[in-house]
Amino acid sequence: MNTWIRIAQVSVTVITEIISIMKEIEKEKS
Repeated sequence: MNTWIRIAQVSVTVITEIISIMKEIEKEKS
C-alpha cells in the first residue's frame, strides 16, 4: 500500500514539473 502512495506522490511531482516547463516554453515563444 505504501508503494502506491509513493508512486502517487512521484506522479504529482513529475506532472507539476512538466507544467512548470510548459509555462517556461510558452514564455520563450512569446
